[in-house]
Amino acid sequence: MKRLIAIATAFVMTLTMTSAMASFNWTNPTVNRTGKAAVEVVPYVKTSDGAGGFNWKASNYAAAVSSENVYFAVKLTVAPNPDPKWIQNASVELEAAGLSSAWVNDNYNSIPLLGVDAEASSQTVYYLTRESAESNNIAATPWTKVDKSFTVADDVEARDSLNIFTVPVYNSNKAKLCATLTSSFGTGSNNFTAGDVGKYYVTFADGFLTVYADEAAAANPDGFLVRYTIDPSTEKVSSVTNQAGSTAPHDYGSIRAFFNIDMGTRINQKLVNTNFGWSDEIENCFKWGGTVTPTPGVDTSIPKTGSPSVLAYALMAIAAAAGAISKK
Repeated sequence: MKRLIAIATAFVMTLTMTSAMASFNWTNPTVNRTGKAAVEVVPYVKTSDGAGGFNWKASNYAAAVSSENVYFAVKLTVAPNPDPKWIQNASVELEAAGLSSAWVNDNYNSIPLLGVDAEASSQTVYYLTRESAESNNIAATPWTKVDKSFTVADDVEARDSLNIFTVPVYNSNKAKLCATLTSSFGTGSNNFTAGDVGKYYVTFADGFLTVYADEAAAANPDGFLVRYTIDPSTEKVSSVTNQAGSTAPHDYGSIRAFFNIDMGTRINQKLVNTNFGWSDEIENCFKWGGTVTPTPGVDTSIPKTGSPSVLAYALMAIAAAAGAISKK
């Protein structure tokens, strides 16, 4: 009897976890679920070049010493085809602890994304320019565009005059810098109602999420490709009206794969904001002596039903039950 109870408990645990994880089913990285861009604090250290000079090296093991300096760059990676309105309303805030630099907390708490290419068709990388920060002149273009393979230490000009910041430390135990990227729709509301999402134009209002080929097509009420009707009582898709074309990316198969929406998918304002990269707040920090936030790009969300992580949880539960049985 005890064996039967242990096994039944294991399966109940498995089903409970699977059911809970199944409710988080609208997470498609293709739809920019981590935002239109990611910001990163990159720590640097000086290393000897063997000839009386030094080289710069990015290092997550950089340490801080009181009354000495720490060195860092601020990196911005922008996804392909960013929404221009999102870029216009985005900014980066730097906040420091244990560091002696007025511009970090006082003068540079809102750095606009001036200089960022809102028309880029591929991923682009930028670094915050040192002159802009140290002269307290954010009217100038604060971001320098670089090749994706670029590292600050590779370029003499960037290394010596542009992108590596030198900041004194007054409390090594608290030495930390955080960069936070935020953006919103910019119409007086933080909610997404219409905008470019990937290769499509999307509207969300009055119980419908509608996908168009572009903004011009949205001027025609019947010019949509796919319209999802959302039941207000359950917040789930109750019907799908398909007027998609026959060629990618405007065919139904491409649209369904990109948005990961189908009958029964739960859609509300919060999920729309998150999945379409609006009203974002993305933070990355470095604490000298070690990183303090997950590496950008690492998915820390709850796994979907059927994923290896879910199966792992199931096996753990069953193993626990088996262990209990073997001790009897």
